[in-house]
Amino acid sequence: MYPEVMNWLQRFLKGRFPKYMIDIHNTHRIPLNRFIERRQLAHYFDTQVWQTYEIRVDVTGFIVGEKRKGLALVECKLGAATLLDFCQLLGYSRVASPLLSFLISPEGISSGLNMLLMGYNRDDLLEYYRMPGEPPRKIVLAKWDSLAKQIEIASAVPKDFVF
Repeated sequence: MYPEVMNWLQRFLKGRFPKYMIDIHNTHRIPLNRFIERRQLAHYFDTQVWQTYEIRVDVTGFIVGEKRKGLALVECKLGAATLLDFCQLLGYSRVASPLLSFLISPEGISSGLNMLLMGYNRDDLLEYYRMPGEPPRKIVLAKWDSLAKQIEIASAVPKDFVF
């Protein structure tokens, strides 16, 4: 799944940030801080905060421009994404404060997670970062279309996320 997700993320970020340098990596085998150090990517950050990223994210996108630098995180699950999977990415997102954060699976999200978010209207749980003057950043959960090799936009939660 990783190569297809990396290709999709590259296209998605290039569309969203056309004037920025986009650098996509499979980072699932090593903590992100060690990956950044080994690949000498510290210049992608304005501070040394990346040294605290003791997290193992499946796919990481680096977004680098004159006015803004940031990350896009993607966690990939083969089975339905569960509350445990969501909490893992929520923790990662709270630590790294990425510009975008996705949890994707070819099976979508589990019935329990769906009930929590949609049935009990707990989409507030998706928020991981809030900066004054900007909309809150929220995790996007979506079904992965293995044939089209992209996210099924209609499946995305929160429903107001703009692709």
